[in-house]
Amino acid sequence: AGEQPTRRAPAKPKRKVQLSRYEQLDAFRLIVIAVVTFHTFQHSSGKAGTVLPIGSLADSIVSNLDFLLSFYFMMAGFGLAVQLFRPVLAGKPLPERGAFISKRFARLLPVYFVVFLVVWEARYAGTHRQWMDLLWGITLMQSWSTEHIFATIDPAWYLSVEFAFVWIAAFALMPILRRITRIEDEERRWLALAGVGVGCIVVGLAWKFGLSLRHTDYTHWGSWFAPPSWLDLWGIGMLFALGVMRWDRPDRSAPLGVPLLLVVASCAWLWYLGVLSIHGELPRTVRFNASGLGVLGLMIAAVMASPKRITRRIMASKPVQALGACSFGIYLVHAPILRYFSSQGILPLDTPLHWAVSTAALFAMATILGQLTLRYIEIPGQGLVRLHMPERQRKWDEARPVRATLKIGDRAPDAILDRFDDLARPMIVLVGPHASLRPPSQGDPTFVTAQALDDERFVVATFGGSLAGIIAAPDARRAGAVQAQRVGWPVRGMPGRDVVEQVGVGGLKMRSGAVVPHRVAIVIDRDDTVVAMLSDTNGEHLGRDAIAVAAHTAAGGKTIAATSAA
Repeated sequence: AGEQPTRRAPAKPKRKVQLSRYEQLDAFRLIVIAVVTFHTFQHSSGKAGTVLPIGSLADSIVSNLDFLLSFYFMMAGFGLAVQLFRPVLAGKPLPERGAFISKRFARLLPVYFVVFLVVWEARYAGTHRQWMDLLWGITLMQSWSTEHIFATIDPAWYLSVEFAFVWIAAFALMPILRRITRIEDEERRWLALAGVGVGCIVVGLAWKFGLSLRHTDYTHWGSWFAPPSWLDLWGIGMLFALGVMRWDRPDRSAPLGVPLLLVVASCAWLWYLGVLSIHGELPRTVRFNASGLGVLGLMIAAVMASPKRITRRIMASKPVQALGACSFGIYLVHAPILRYFSSQGILPLDTPLHWAVSTAALFAMATILGQLTLRYIEIPGQGLVRLHMPERQRKWDEARPVRATLKIGDRAPDAILDRFDDLARPMIVLVGPHASLRPPSQGDPTFVTAQALDDERFVVATFGGSLAGIIAAPDARRAGAVQAQRVGWPVRGMPGRDVVEQVGVGGLKMRSGAVVPHRVAIVIDRDDTVVAMLSDTNGEHLGRDAIAVAAHTAAGGKTIAATSAA
């Protein structure tokens, strides 16, 4: 065999859209402390109705702690963008809809159902209203009902909105994102994704504007707290994530004074809104939109700050991260504990000192229960989504191998020549299964990843060669046409059994009888002779290696090789 060329054509640099886990944003989950404090303040009873003197500094701060609620909705949009926008920008396939939904459900639903049913049973008195509370709560639809939104577990209405966002993302946004993935120009993909965030903002504002035009009272919670009312904050979170992806690099941080200035400006804005609220000059209908700008400023400052700053180190510290990890459990359990103990006089809230001590005691109890729910419900619950994986892996492990019949030096099979007879030689034919049939060992689907070969086409054109593909799929004709449209070079669809038998690349025969071909790149010279059969778990590397072999062959080399990369 001749010498195997190993040098690959240089790839065009792409904008890095990797997004590491931001511990400082995770630390914002400690806003749950403000949530607990705000709720104990709401339940307090002093001489003036609440435990703190009206108009005092403490009252102006505590009574407006709900401003921070906007963080949760913006972080929901941020998390969605991290999970779905990032693969779009990187040119990778989106997760399957079922996997996306099940992952979110497994993360949050087990602990919610356990806490909800325990509280509902403890309060059960056999009334019709309680059964209706159960129906609204167990279906996570309570945010649409003014009568039932705060029943059973008061703050669980947020979870109702969160899961409405999951449904919207799965059935409305994901089809749009799949279309955006097909856009070849990277800058246009960025703009299209920004348009998705802007669209959510417009829909959310339009919903609230419509409620205002109809003079819907703010206490009609089923309208003002329904999921569409929070879409604008959700969209802001998406734009924030895009900004982070665009700006962030490990070696980049803002000048020392900029994050501090942004924190001061954000806190001043929130304080100003608090003053307006105390004097009744801040309409409740714009309360969270206005406060969301201040919270967003704090989030931006946290991302821009240098990792060497003490605030960043504190936010990334283990105690803060551990408390943030159990914040969801704290959020769910503190309200039922508060209701029960305050009704029994165990946690008095009638003086400033009693209120402060009771709030600290409530948070301590909720933290202990939050840690227990995290360890014994949330973490095991997340494993539910992976229960099918052993069976899926076993299916491939038990598949019977089918030997390859095509050999180096053979004449190219008729299944290739008949389909691509008019293409120039040397010819590279990528052969493999459709993404829906991809084995777990393959890190990416052949033909989607092969879009990255666009930058190497000039190499193929230089030596007068061509690219082609054969894809095995259940609906072979449609799959081949769709992939050909995506990659821009000829792709033919064939049943998996025909690919293995007629092309001779080998594969796996499943217990169901289906045959899945191996992923290979076949290089054919000007005499229609197979000069190389390459395989690689990375589709992009596979294509580039095949181009290098074809270029060497076109230059007069007699490379005849079969290589494989694990």
